Amino acid sequence: MRSVDDFLVPRSAGKETLEIIRDLAGIGPRFPGSGGQEKTQRYIESVLESSTKKIFRQPFNISLFGREVSCTNIIASFENEHAEGHDEKHEEEKRRPILIGTHYDTRLRADREESLELKARPIEGANDGGSGTAILLWLSGILRSLHLEREILLVFFDAEDVGDIDGNDFSMGAAFFASEPVPAAPEEVIILDMVGGKNMVLDIDAHLGAHMESFNLTREIWRIGMEKGFRPFTESGNGNIKYIICDHIPFLLKNITSTLLIDLNYPEWHTQRDTIDNISEESLWIIEEVLVSYLLRYSSEYSQYSPLR
Repeated sequence: MRSVDDFLVPRSAGKETLEIIRDLAGIGPRFPGSGGQEKTQRYIESVLESSTKKIFRQPFNISLFGREVSCTNIIASFENEHAEGHDEKHEEEKRRPILIGTHYDTRLRADREESLELKARPIEGANDGGSGTAILLWLSGILRSLHLEREILLVFFDAEDVGDIDGNDFSMGAAFFASEPVPAAPEEVIILDMVGGKNMVLDIDAHLGAHMESFNLTREIWRIGMEKGFRPFTESGNGNIKYIICDHIPFLLKNITSTLLIDLNYPEWHTQRDTIDNISEESLWIIEEVLVSYLLRYSSEYSQYSPLR
């Protein structure tokens, strides 16, 4: 019998995920209204289509520099079709889905650069917008093999990184989804953002401590990471507890159990150095290992589960 504390994901998954980030970087900046925005949407959908037929586009508009700009959240649903209670008779008894989300858009200006020239240019967003997107796309390819008894939503939010630009808020795509969920409101939410940097140490959002279910979810995910001896979790101490605004906040405001995995200490954040050269295969693999370990608690076939090798 295999234990949840064994490594379930091969380390090669980090390299596979890095290649997805390389694809995203090749598209170019993907801020709302850019040419890269639509190309990225098509890329995300093309990867998802190989794993599920349940893909939803959720369009919405934002105002940016005096014009309406189209944005789109992309949602993919994964459900074990052979799970007990899947038939129509038990449809109403099903628990609401687990949402794993990230933003795919990038910052249209590099606020943390000192040079005015560099500051005015959009960033590549290899980590900020890229790492979470790549991990979710990797996860889409293996979710069916986990035989989970719960529906999983992988959600790619647009317009997260327009905050403080032309009067906009952060996490506009997540806020739109939280208000009008597709295809259903989630029971719990796990958000990824900047989880691929070198020497990553994760921060903990202090807002989570005010919501007991969210605190417990956070504690459980950190327990998994710490028991596996992963540095991003073991070194995440008091100095890494901060008040953080990110895509989990709109769900917290709806009283939905939520947590956030983020490394705000990433030195290249909102700079022109947020490139693939500063991404770590190890960091990507660690997050994938912890996510799979957490999700397996919802698998009835867990004791027979084999590593993804």
